[in-house]
Parts: sequence; structure tokens; C-alpha cells
Amino acid sequence: MFISYNKVSTLGPKKVELFKRLLQSSFDINEVRSVDQVIEDFSSHDEYHLIAKLAGNSLAGIAGFRLDGTDAIIYFIAVAKKYARNGYGRQLVNHISTQNSVQRIYLECDVESAPFFEKVGFKVIEQFTDQNGGKRFRLERKSPKQGFY
Repeated sequence: MFISYNKVSTLGPKKVELFKRLLQSSFDINEVRSVDQVIEDFSSHDEYHLIAKLAGNSLAGIAGFRLDGTDAIIYFIAVAKKYARNGYGRQLVNHISTQNSVQRIYLECDVESAPFFEKVGFKVIEQFTDQNGGKRFRLERKSPKQGFY
């Protein structure tokens, strides 16, 4: 089951705390921008979405993305260590791709994350070096109607 962050907040403080820990681990948040600020930023705009994937009563993973017409931009995906390598990341990506007739999904990631995204159907469209000298990738995944998946 997928639920919005607003529904997570109704499940109690433990679920909210886990959501925030997963968010902290997946998003490059510095001292200037707290986890609460990221949640507020995502919650205050209709085109931005925070979702959680439940495994029974547990929080298995989270994702943050923006819908832009028929495109989606993924900002982060994180799966709890307990649920890693069990398909929850793929399920989050697939759920995003089914929202509002999404035809393409874009994201940016580091070298460590690229193999996962390629495994779930993304193609590298650009490689670049970030401001800290790290190798980064921009990836795209088209909907099944658009070609590869």
C-alpha cells in the first residue's frame, strides 16, 4: 500500500520518525535546510508529492517527486535497510510512473545509485561532475507506451 506523508503522520510518532530518518538518509540535507523544512516544502505545493510504501504495518520506503505535466522528477527514494533488495524501490518507481499519466520520469543520482535505476528501466542521458568533483548522472525512464521500461 502507498500512502501520502499526511497519512503517515496519522499513523503515530514512530512512523513519522522513521519517515524523517529515511528522508535524512536519502536527501542531501544540510544545516540550512532541515528535514522538517523539506517536508514543508513538498507539502505546500500541489505538484510535489511525498509518498510512503507500507509493508504490513511497517514503513518500507519513501519517495519524493514532482509532477510536471506528463513528466515526473524524482528527488529521492529511500528504502529501510530491513526491506532493502526486496523490490520496494522498484515498487516506488512504478507507483510514480502510474500517477497522472506520467510518460517520462527524470532523476539525478550518484555513481552508487545508478545501477539500481538502470535495473528498473532508466537510461543515462547525461554524465557530469558536480561542484564537489563527484561523478553524477541524469537518467530518464519512459512509460511502456513511449518505448523502454
